[in-house]
Amino acid sequence: MRNLAAFGSVDADRRHHYLAAREFARADRGRLEGLVTRRVAQRDIDQALDRDQTGIKVIVDFTS
Repeated sequence: MRNLAAFGSVDADRRHHYLAAREFARADRGRLEGLVTRRVAQRDIDQALDRDQTGIKVIVDFTS
């Protein structure tokens, strides 16, 4: 089983999260990957929290 999750900080209600999840499911994976600027292992989570002026989205890999 491969579970994926997206977390963020927004002012949205349950319906907005449902709609966003639906759009993510429909989106072209290649275009979504273009938004990911950095990937870090769970053990390096502090690096994910470091502000980077060029960063868009950081992925924390909980499987590594």
